Amino acid sequence: MDTKKIVEIARRVWKEVFGVDNLNIQVNVNDDPEVLIDGTYSIIPATVKVERVSLLGTEVSYVDGYSLYVWQQVSGGYMEPDDVDDIYIGENTSAYDIVQLAAETYLQNMCRITFENMSFEEMMKEKETVKW
Repeated sequence: MDTKKIVEIARRVWKEVFGVDNLNIQVNVNDDPEVLIDGTYSIIPATVKVERVSLLGTEVSYVDGYSLYVWQQVSGGYMEPDDVDDIYIGENTSAYDIVQLAAETYLQNMCRITFENMSFEEMMKEKETVKW
C-alpha cells in the first residue's frame, strides 16, 4: 500500500476542498497497514474484484487496491458501554479514487450534521412560539 501517496492526496484535498490546513492523519505500517484520516476514515489495503465485459464474456480478475471504512461511535444503553462500529463504505484500485470516496463521505457527514442542527434549531423556535 502506498501510504505516502494516500497521505499526500488526502492533505491536498482536505486543504483545497474543505480548508483544513492541519489534517489529522495517522499512518500504521506494522502488521495491518492503515491510513486513518481525521480519526474516522480508515483506508486499508484490499484485494479488489475487477470485472471486464467484452463480446467474449466477462473476465474477472483480482488486483491490489484499497478499502474505505468509517469508524462511528455507537452510544451504549443502560447495561452496555459505548462502542465503535466500522462501517464499510467501498473499495477501489486507485489511491486518488479511494481518497475521493473518503472526501465525499466526509462531506455527506458534514451535511447530515448541519441539517440535523438546522432542524433542531427550527424545532426549538417552534416550541418557544407555542404557549401552553
